[in-house]
Parts: sequence; C-alpha cells; structure tokens
Amino acid sequence: MRKFLFIWILFLSVLINAQDVVKINKSYLPEENTSFVFVPKASKPNTAHPLLFLLHGYSGSHLDWNNNISVQKLADDYGFIIVCPDGYHNGWYVNSPKKQNSKYEKFFWKDLVSYITKNYKIDNDNIFITGLSMGGHGAMNQYLKNQNFFKAGGSMSGILDIRLFPDKWEIKDLLGDYKSNHIDWDNNSAIVNLKKYKSPKTKIIVDCGTEDFAYQSNINFLNEAKSFNVDIKFNERKGNHDWHFWTESIINHLNYFKSLVK
Repeated sequence: MRKFLFIWILFLSVLINAQDVVKINKSYLPEENTSFVFVPKASKPNTAHPLLFLLHGYSGSHLDWNNNISVQKLADDYGFIIVCPDGYHNGWYVNSPKKQNSKYEKFFWKDLVSYITKNYKIDNDNIFITGLSMGGHGAMNQYLKNQNFFKAGGSMSGILDIRLFPDKWEIKDLLGDYKSNHIDWDNNSAIVNLKKYKSPKTKIIVDCGTEDFAYQSNINFLNEAKSFNVDIKFNERKGNHDWHFWTESIINHLNYFKSLVK
C-alpha cells in the first residue's frame, strides 16, 4: 500500500510539473502516445523559443526524463521549449517494416512535429533533438535525415550502430532478424546514415561513458565522423549507462545547443 501511494504521488508530481500533456492516437501506433511539453515559465506572448525534442531509452517512457531531472527547470534556465515524447517500451523510433502498428517515424513527423509547430511559438531556425540510449539512436537518425528541419542533433550513450546488437532489446521484432533483413538494419543504423546524409552543415554532439557497453559503437561513430570531416563534439568521461551520466550529459547538450542559437 505504501509503495502504491509513493508511485501515485510521484506520478502526480510529474503531471503537475509538466506544463502540457499532448495525447495522440493513431492506427499506426501500438497505443495512444503521450508527450510532455515544457514551456519556459517566463515566456511572453508571441515570443518564439528554440525547440528541443528529448527522447528516452529502451524500456522507458515519456515520464523518464522528468522523473530524473526537472525538465521544467531546464526549459526555464535555457529558454527552450522541451518536448518529451513517448517512444514506447521498444519502439526504437523507427518505421517497422514488420509491424503495421509501429510506424514511429511516420507519427513523429506527421502528427507530433505538426502539432508542436502549430500550437507553440517556435523559433524555426533553432530546433534540436537528442536522447539517451535507444533515444540517442532515434535522435541521431531523425537529425541526420532531416537536417533542413533540425539545426543540430545529439546522442547520449546512443546505440549508434544497432547492427552490433542483433539479438538485443527486441530490435529484431521490429526489423526482422539481421541476417535476412540487413538492409533494414543498415537503413536504421545511425553510423550508416551518417555517411549517407552527411553535409558541410552537419553538427553533432555525442556523450558516452568509457565504461558503457555502447562505448565502442560511439567510438566507431566518432571515427566515421572524423573521416568525413563532420563537425562533431564528442564528450567522453568515466561513466556507465545510467541516469547519473545522462543527467550530466543533458547539461552538456543544452549548453552546446544554446551556443548555436543566433
């Protein structure tokens, strides 16, 4: 009973601190999607703000970021509108060729981005995206493929080459087994999309801990970026795949994004 009460109080506190809750239900989603939207409290009418999409990791939800750091404070401190969408337990932010009700990329652009840009005063020249782990993979892919929309993209402990993990985290439920569906795996690996979509204006920030199981895939991504002369800010430090690392990394990313706002 005490455990249930604690969870309920935590849930209520998250809702209270979220300025807006956006719910979207589509047939190409596994269930209704919920996003939190945090607007700077000092926002004035008709003032356009930079926008950040902040993605969570595998087995998480839209609640994760605000459960571990005050996203409202981040929005207030940096003057960004911050959107925390639900990527589902194992959605991987992709359009699944295997599941008709798991077309996340379609939802992101057709529904979520459309809703946010229509209903909030956005500085269209300063839109960014980042995320952790599964969300780092998702953020980097969305950024690389849509650089006319985003000014820069980031990843924290991202799975930047999903091909290195063919049997992990239910990825094959969405893309099929790697051996028979390697083209779909290639098309959804950030390290492949880096080569495919790199340009002189590409700007990337990546954080990864040296004790993280994803560290080598991040180093591979860094080396690939360097080989293409891509503008990449790479932060490595002692750390693991955990919230202690990510709550430090989000500050790095917001500082970097803020430095790009003109």
